[in-house]
Amino acid sequence: NSESHIQVLKPGAPRYLYHLHRGPVSSYFDTKVVSVPEFGMVVVEDWLSVALVKVGRPWQDESVQEVMPEKVAELEWFAKTCRERAEGATGSVPFESWSKHSADMRVEMKKHFDIAPE
Repeated sequence: NSESHIQVLKPGAPRYLYHLHRGPVSSYFDTKVVSVPEFGMVVVEDWLSVALVKVGRPWQDESVQEVMPEKVAELEWFAKTCRERAEGATGSVPFESWSKHSADMRVEMKKHFDIAPE
């Protein structure tokens, strides 16, 4: 069995979460999302996604045709722009912005895909 861990809320990996939890290959995985404090910003929530491959090799299943819902693409764009701000010329995103971003991603992932920490 293979296991994967990745931080997924801040700035976010909505496509990854959707893929493992709701996408056409989700049956290949046992997945769990755990809420953890963001490193260096302990009052900001981040998530850790733990995925265990339980059967087969989903990355080799050529019959899988995954179409991402529009909301996933929107959340990916939201995460990407926040990440780019953090990596930009100033190299900084205000603490309050990270906190709001994290809270917004949590709400959207739960509301649209029922993905949230256990």
